[in-house]
Amino acid sequence: MMNIILMEFGVLLLTVTVLLLIGLQLSKRQRERVSDKQSAYRKAVEIDSDEMFLHGIKTGVGNAFVYGTVSAEDPVTAEWTPGPCILAQVDTEHYTMHTRWVTKTRVLPQGKTETYQEMETYYTWDCIYKNILHAQKIRFRGQILPYQSISFPPPAQYKVLYQGPDVRYRYYVLNSPITGTVFTTLTRDGMKKGSRFYCNLNLKEAKSRALEGENRQMPLFWLIWAIITVSLALPVCLLALPFVINFASAWH
Repeated sequence: MMNIILMEFGVLLLTVTVLLLIGLQLSKRQRERVSDKQSAYRKAVEIDSDEMFLHGIKTGVGNAFVYGTVSAEDPVTAEWTPGPCILAQVDTEHYTMHTRWVTKTRVLPQGKTETYQEMETYYTWDCIYKNILHAQKIRFRGQILPYQSISFPPPAQYKVLYQGPDVRYRYYVLNSPITGTVFTTLTRDGMKKGSRFYCNLNLKEAKSRALEGENRQMPLFWLIWAIITVSLALPVCLLALPFVINFASAWH
């Protein structure tokens, strides 16, 4: 029995060691990526005027934090929006019945505990359709740009309307204008597509937020890798157990 325990421990140790070595290699790449991103944030040009922004595009200045106000050049307007919007969204939701099997326990008259399964009914609001409207052009720092130039924050919920007990509509809007800082790459062709927008943050606050986000990447990586290691190491040991027992029996 002791031999089996020692051999199983050896299998566990070997598995953890292999996964740890793989994690070290992956963490090296992750660390390099984080370092590159942090370097890009620290070296990025800070722009807070229309003239600097236009000059940055003309010269292809590269990475930049740009503070300013974004407005829709062709704003979305609808009867249910509070005013001109960059984006408006309506989610249609149905109150839907679902079933699932749940495991329960009960005490029998004899005093014994019995485990049994029972079908449970529950209800949730499920989105069955999304209607999203957004501007095609936006204005930022005096330049007219495609809507896709900026990755905007999620729209805020504006209101909820019910149509009977089983149907409701959630309304979301991204108002125009909004102010904040964009981290982007400026080239002679314009601004990088999908540039991140830090809503209501000035240049220093946006740079600090960006650096803090990268600082969390390595601890998050090792937390996820530790979970992966545990979830893989234990099944490997269980799979190896029959072979270990057979080997130990043959060895004896």
